[in-house]
Amino acid sequence: MVGRGRHDGLVDLGWAVRRPGDLLPPPAAALVVLSVLLSVSGFAWLMAALVQAGPPQFGRRLTAWDAALFSFTASFGVQMALRLGLI
Repeated sequence: MVGRGRHDGLVDLGWAVRRPGDLLPPPAAALVVLSVLLSVSGFAWLMAALVQAGPPQFGRRLTAWDAALFSFTASFGVQMALRLGLI
């Protein structure tokens, strides 16, 4: 059965009334996924730093330690922006 159109922009499916965009996840879900992926990336860089790079070095080149720090910082920033309602 195909939904019947209504004048208010809703679609009547017989068992539920939905708006056209209701089937999509909320926009914040994409940011939560981004935050999780950044955290996982941070742990991967941290493991690479522990296995390969040894202790942190304070030089002019970026190392795996720096990449792990940047990933964790970006993840924290996305999480705080979500909690504060900035995004």
